[in-house]
Amino acid sequence: MEKKETVYQPVTLLRTSVNTFISHPIIIYPLIILAFIQLLVLELLFFYPRFPLSVFFGPIVRRIWSEGYMHYPFNFALLPQLYYYAQLIIYIFIGVFLSAVAIEIIAAVNSERKASLKAALRKTLPTYIHVFLLSIISLSAVYGLSRAYGLLIHRAIQLKAETGILAMLKNTIIYGEPYANLFLGMIITTILAFTIPIIVIERKKIFAALFLNFQIIFRSLFFVFTLVFLPTLFYVPILLLRSSLMAPTSQIIPPFQFIILLLSVVVTIFIDATVLTATTTYYLHKKESK
Repeated sequence: MEKKETVYQPVTLLRTSVNTFISHPIIIYPLIILAFIQLLVLELLFFYPRFPLSVFFGPIVRRIWSEGYMHYPFNFALLPQLYYYAQLIIYIFIGVFLSAVAIEIIAAVNSERKASLKAALRKTLPTYIHVFLLSIISLSAVYGLSRAYGLLIHRAIQLKAETGILAMLKNTIIYGEPYANLFLGMIITTILAFTIPIIVIERKKIFAALFLNFQIIFRSLFFVFTLVFLPTLFYVPILLLRSSLMAPTSQIIPPFQFIILLLSVVVTIFIDATVLTATTTYYLHKKESK
């Protein structure tokens, strides 16, 4: 009875989730594979101005940006943007699927079954099309909200106020874009939190999974948002390091942004492992308590 009461406390559940993947590191194996792929792509992008990668990237960079970004130190200024586009492709085709594999392992650990990466990959593979469609839906939702915030920025730029509350609001909207996008991502992650667990554990198709997900989410929206919000706060220092405040450091040490991107991969593993474990554990608890 005591366990049932404590599991509904967000901080307790998050602490339990961290302990779970620390004591069962197999849970983060799929996320480590994802991180390896991301780091490999980041390394390739690091050398994009050099032959033979320049054969592919050269015409693209020159056409969209300029010749200057093919040379030191401006290539490092372009690196975060190139990596962002690469991350989108990785997320759609690989990232969400590996998250689904991690959820299969979490479910096995929670039910005290033998957890195996190979078995989890095999069991999750038939769900690929549905988690792939979910990645498209989630990215489309994030893109839509980001575009809406972009319109807000456009209106803020038109404000002529230089002092006072309006000026403060203007600067907050303009310079707060990275943090706003992070928050919008939290909202989408919260709203879709149980969709992958339902697809993987219940073997539901995408639209049936979305319907069941919304039924649960609307009864526990704030709780689930807290599960997503608290771990994701660890990404805020990364945004601060990538902000204009660190521009002097980037000018003195051009590879600084590359180092921050490396750090972001490590931080993301921790965030994803915590959120996936917490939301899956909560879903399994809700399922068992029916």
